[in-house]
Amino acid sequence: MAVNDSDFLKVVGLAILGILIVIIILLRSILAPLYMVATVLLNYGTTLGLTTWGFSGFGETGRADLYDTALYFYNPGSTGCRL
Repeated sequence: MAVNDSDFLKVVGLAILGILIVIIILLRSILAPLYMVATVLLNYGTTLGLTTWGFSGFGETGRADLYDTALYFYNPGSTGCRL
């Protein structure tokens, strides 16, 4: 498992670096691409964290309960599961 984790980090790092280089070339700037990549990574991490936190806290069992009205409110697409 440690090899997979290290390979994953290498691939993600190289992908981010490659995207950053392409954006630097296209925009001919250093600061704007750094800002763009940083905001994308921050948004991704925030979304992943909030999703994990939200779905692990629903219900008394500590898992998402599909009949919880809060889950329907935040995810309107899941209301079809009740039909």
